[in-house]
Amino acid sequence: MADQIRIGDVTPRVRYVADGVTSLFHYPFPIFAPGDLEVYVGGQLKTITTDYAVDGVGKRAGGTAILSETPIAGVSVTLVRRLTVERMSDFTASGEFKADVINAEFDFQAAALQQVNDDLVRSLRLTKTDTTAPLMLPKADARALKTLIFDEDGGAAAATAIDASKGLAVSASTPLADSVGGDAGSASEVSVADHSHPRPLWDDIGIASQAEAEAGSVNTTVMTSLRTGQAMTVLGQPADNTARNMAASALAYVMASYDATAVAGNVGAFFLSDTFQSNSLSVSTNATYDASGDYYHNEDPSPPDMTLAPSPTPLAAANPLDVIGYFVIEPVDTVTFGTDLTGEVSIDGGTAYVTGTWTKVADVGAAGRELYRLDANMSGEAGASLSYRLNSANGKEIRFHECTGLVPLY
Repeated sequence: MADQIRIGDVTPRVRYVADGVTSLFHYPFPIFAPGDLEVYVGGQLKTITTDYAVDGVGKRAGGTAILSETPIAGVSVTLVRRLTVERMSDFTASGEFKADVINAEFDFQAAALQQVNDDLVRSLRLTKTDTTAPLMLPKADARALKTLIFDEDGGAAAATAIDASKGLAVSASTPLADSVGGDAGSASEVSVADHSHPRPLWDDIGIASQAEAEAGSVNTTVMTSLRTGQAMTVLGQPADNTARNMAASALAYVMASYDATAVAGNVGAFFLSDTFQSNSLSVSTNATYDASGDYYHNEDPSPPDMTLAPSPTPLAAANPLDVIGYFVIEPVDTVTFGTDLTGEVSIDGGTAYVTGTWTKVADVGAAGRELYRLDANMSGEAGASLSYRLNSANGKEIRFHECTGLVPLY
């Protein structure tokens, strides 16, 4: 070799993050032959001479891997010295002693030991101060389709896990309605009972009494529309939009576990109340129903403009002058209400719609969810079949979590 190699205290591995411009990557350790350098791009081993060439073989300071294609920006590039551990030299008794041959042999052995050490420090092992524990894996047939765990002594052991060849099965014993009965899931089956929770009792929700509503001194209970109406009546104040907003805010929480066509109270009847706990809307154009989150949305990228509408429901009395609707909405993008999102109301079963005006009432529940009121003047319309229609526009992503309800005013 032109340069006598000296193996310093180096790690035979170096990793870069490509910038999308350079195709030359330096390895700061010596190698003995071009095939001693492995090159990984994005975790994939490349082929020497086909994908890369090596410069600097036999140099103490290392050399350069020259890639035939420039890696894209952000991709990892890893250079590793990987030797075939073997001995090629042989020294005969009373034979010629050549220092360069001896040095080359010791250099190779030192490099091989560095390789073994690099593999060792990247492996699972005990700390220097830990007590001795048996880490030998169980035999293949004893650990097949099982999970590797550590026993009470810290040793390796195999434990029964889900049968990967069969997957998960749902128990045939399915709880009904509010019940959480049914067989619990086992290692190979999951029962609906494992993931169903009963609806809370009314007494457990914390509904304000009439006295508490009238006094207005308790802030740990919620107000139903009935309690709000009673309090407003006693206080001699009109059942205006403020009272309805209070009722809608309470319903936005109470309705968290319920679907209902109508919820009645002294401030009016709430129609079409729906927390979207099922894919219940009759119209969901360009909208996706998320069963895990109980909401409708239009997904990224390039969210399509969507339309949502329920089936009409009959009113107790025809020809309301106004309709106020409450909706829990999560604008994922920045949304201008009235432009990027319009709300319409119909009282003739969906033949004619009136565009309403949006007003934010409050932030509700999880971060990002907001309670909005939709006011629609229906004085020019006639009918007794109520429905609404929500339309997104301009490619804005929006999530609809709940229709708290629509209130007709006469």
